[in-house]
Amino acid sequence: MPSAAAALSNVASSVYRVPIQERLVFFMNDTIDNSEGTRTGTGFGKLLLFGEHSAVYGYPALGVALPFATTVRLTFGRSPAGRRPTIDDPDRDAIMPIFDSLGTGVSIDHVEIASDVPRGVGFGSSASLTAAVARALLREADDTSVWDMANTLERSFHGTPSGIDTGLAVHGGACSFTFGLAAQLPRIEKLPIPPVTLVAAAVPRTGTTGELVGRIRKAVKNRDSETLESLAKLGEHATRGTQSFSRLAAGERAALTDLGAAADAAHVVLRKLGLSTDRLERCLDAGRARGALGGKLSGAGGGGAFFLIAPDAETGKSIAAAVSEAIDDSTETGARMARPYVFVFDESGIRLR
Repeated sequence: MPSAAAALSNVASSVYRVPIQERLVFFMNDTIDNSEGTRTGTGFGKLLLFGEHSAVYGYPALGVALPFATTVRLTFGRSPAGRRPTIDDPDRDAIMPIFDSLGTGVSIDHVEIASDVPRGVGFGSSASLTAAVARALLREADDTSVWDMANTLERSFHGTPSGIDTGLAVHGGACSFTFGLAAQLPRIEKLPIPPVTLVAAAVPRTGTTGELVGRIRKAVKNRDSETLESLAKLGEHATRGTQSFSRLAAGERAALTDLGAAADAAHVVLRKLGLSTDRLERCLDAGRARGALGGKLSGAGGGGAFFLIAPDAETGKSIAAAVSEAIDDSTETGARMARPYVFVFDESGIRLR
């Protein structure tokens, strides 16, 4: 691991010991627009390509914002400040802590939420929501301030969010991330989008993001040698994957094979860490059998989101069909999941096929 890994862990711990409401005081006095009226904000869904678990210990991460979004409409001003708003959403009880964390200084009467981000499976549904809320509250703020507030609100869901999901939700596009010793948020760099087709889906999860991240953090704190070695390998594969992504964007078509190989190699390590599931493995195997160049889980793991890299869009359709069959064979009724999407990347952006 990088020599700074322990220091990074300590900085993160000190940041998250500050209560959410104390952190939000930074925004309250002059930044939040609390005037009467209705305001909207939008945040993107995401797909993390490389950097799961290892990024917060000093290794790089790479992700993309998906053509999914959450839009929030906030109505201000008629109720006494501090009264809980009504929330027009079936998951209102899970969402309410975001608004509770704002304290008594914000008067929101009603919240409407429209979203096509699959929920609870690793596509960044909570980050897209907190980004949308922050965007609505901070109408005149720059993206960095919106990102900061979104990540603070994200603590209502995950306790110690890295800032990667909320960074993608706010900034969009393709982004790389690196962590420093003193920053509240990682450094972000927007990247050109290469020509590539990804198939992404999700299977039911066996644990929450907080539980899975906490397990890795505990192993790092205990200096577990296998975990430390695995994080170092994940860092190497993330570096290779990010370089291949950039080479592909620069027109080096052969880099597509390297991108697939980096994804496969990273997944082997994530599986060794106990972050994959039998269902997810069956889906990846089915996609590879139809021509995928590589694939891996995406996000905290325990099932959830995953992706496969296709050599072209037509093969992507075949891979998606195979994954859909594998999901049908392996998923119980009523579990949260997402059927395959085919995403086509090019210089104009990322779109659903």
